[in-house]
Amino acid sequence: MTISGISGPGQVHYEGDNSHDSLSPAIWSRVSIPADPRGGFSFFDDFHNFAGAVSANVGTYNGAAGPYRSYEDTGGSIAQLATNRNGVVRVTTDGTDNDEVWIQPGGETTVLGAVGSSFANGNTLPLLFEARFKISQITSGNLFLGLSEEGLAAADTITDAGALASKDFLGFAMLEDAAATLKFIFRKAGGAAVTVATVKTLVADTWYKVGFAFDPNGLAATKITIYLDGVDIGTYVTSTQLALATFPLDEELNILAGVKNSAAAALALDLDWVGFHQDR
Repeated sequence: MTISGISGPGQVHYEGDNSHDSLSPAIWSRVSIPADPRGGFSFFDDFHNFAGAVSANVGTYNGAAGPYRSYEDTGGSIAQLATNRNGVVRVTTDGTDNDEVWIQPGGETTVLGAVGSSFANGNTLPLLFEARFKISQITSGNLFLGLSEEGLAAADTITDAGALASKDFLGFAMLEDAAATLKFIFRKAGGAAVTVATVKTLVADTWYKVGFAFDPNGLAATKITIYLDGVDIGTYVTSTQLALATFPLDEELNILAGVKNSAAAALALDLDWVGFHQDR
C-alpha cells in the first residue's frame, strides 16, 4: 500500500465519516490499495472472532488478524464481550493494587514497523495507527494504547509508581498522577518520557477514537499528526522532536494495549478495533 494524495489506476482510497465509530478517513484516506500488495503492510482487527486462554499469567489468544500474546496478573482477564455484536475485547484487572493486564499482537518478538526519518537510516516510511476504546473508570489507574517495542505484554510495563517502563513507546497514555488525562507521549529505552500533547480529559465508559499518522515527507512542524475522534488536535511531533535522543527513532514497534491499577479498584479497557499501516 502507498500513502498518497492522488489515486492512480487500480487504487481505491478509504472513505467514510470521521465522526462514525469506524476508521477515520482523516487518517486512512491516505492509504491507497494498489494491485501490488508488496506496497505496504496493514493490520486491522475488529475483534469479532477472539478467543484464547491464560496459563501462569501468560496468555495466548487468536483474533481475526492473527495471534496475540498477553500478560495477566492473577485475577485479570482478556475476553470478547458476549454482549456486543460489533466485536469488543475487554482487558481488565481485578481489584488488587498494582495489578496489570497487557495484550500485544503476535509473539514475544513480533514487530510491525518503525518510525524513521531522512537524517536516520533511510527508514522513511509513512505509518498510521488508530484504535477505538473506552475505560471503565478514571478515578485511579494507568492506561497505554499505541505502539511500543516488542515483548511488552509483560510485568511492570507500567511501574508500580505509575511511570512507563524504560522501553520504547509511542502513543496514548493515562497515568495515575493525572488519572483522567489522556496524553500523547513518546519514550526511547533509557531516555525520559516526553509528553507531546494533552489529548482529552476522559469520561468513564465513553468511547473514543485515537490515532496518529507519521509522514516523513511532511512539513518539519508536522511530522506526526495526532487525532482524536477523527480530528487533528493541532499539536504535532516535529522533526526537532524526532531527532531527540528520547524519541524511539528507527526502533521496531508493535501494537500494545493494557491497564494497570494504582489503587484497590478494578480497571477495564474495552477495545472495539485497532488498525495499523506502514508503507513498504
